[in-house]
Amino acid sequence: MVILFIWKRALLFSFFIISFFCNAQKIIRFSDGKQIDSVFVVNSTQKILIHKKNVVNYNYTSNDRILYQNKIYDFTLENDSLILFDKTKEIEPVNIVNVNNKKEISVKNRKKARFVYSIISNVKDAIFIPNKLDKKSYVKSISIFPKKVLIKGGILEIFFYENENGVPKDDAPLLKIEKNVNDVETGTFEIVLPKAIKYPENGFFVVFYIRDRGSILGRKTIDLNCSEETIGLIKQDQAINNRWTSIDFPSLQYKLKILQ
Repeated sequence: MVILFIWKRALLFSFFIISFFCNAQKIIRFSDGKQIDSVFVVNSTQKILIHKKNVVNYNYTSNDRILYQNKIYDFTLENDSLILFDKTKEIEPVNIVNVNNKKEISVKNRKKARFVYSIISNVKDAIFIPNKLDKKSYVKSISIFPKKVLIKGGILEIFFYENENGVPKDDAPLLKIEKNVNDVETGTFEIVLPKAIKYPENGFFVVFYIRDRGSILGRKTIDLNCSEETIGLIKQDQAINNRWTSIDFPSLQYKLKILQ
């Protein structure tokens, strides 16, 4: 009888655990907090029904979108929840904060600025992106504006870091993306995040790094449009102290796509 009682309790506990994990997964519409039982994941080749208990088991890609009640949504996964977004907002660098003296400078996105910001091989270039939004948001993509690509081959690494006292918290990247340098085109180059990330309250850093061990500094670069204001940090592979150093150089032009 005792064994039967223990067996029943174990069975009940197992059922509770299974039910808990199934119910812990949710599909939520961000704009109004509505919880949804199922949606379709769609792309150019397929349409797959996903139930809330299976949201973490599907292998999502950056090309996927969510279809719910004949409407397309962007999405992200967070804490075992599939979050749907029906509002997209574009942000250009209107208020860039100078990390050296904390001064805020108004910046217009002048595509024909006479300065360029050069990403040089084997040097990490960090750009600070402030957060001036008044509500919780997620970052979908960042666009930069290459003027010249003076390098063939190599890998462009793009890191997203939290802001830690004015420098990138580079021991724990929010996200890392790799692009073939040959895929970087002049004009507009949009970097779509494989997963939308929560916009940190204190802003974040985007770090660019061209991985090309055979390069000659100053000859292999990607030149980007920028403004005349000063912002930016660099870290060189060969540096002895391996610290971020501020640079007196024009700041990067960028455009963000934000999900709300």
